[in-house]
Amino acid sequence: MYILGDIGNSETKIFIVSSNYKIIKKVNFTSKDINIFKLNKFFDKLKLDYKKLKKFFFVVLCLNLLN
Repeated sequence: MYILGDIGNSETKIFIVSSNYKIIKKVNFTSKDINIFKLNKFFDKLKLDYKKLKKFFFVVLCLNLLN
């Protein structure tokens, strides 16, 4: 199982993906409204077996830095 994330300027997406590369759960957050409490609530509801997690992978692209 994998946790994948895409942190964008306007939206943050988090995916829980099985070992067979099937999306189990997907959630979108507005990037300006995301905080630790919302993330904790999301992960607490999942009741994941963290021993089965193989990798965490997050992508961050800040276009403002490229100008």
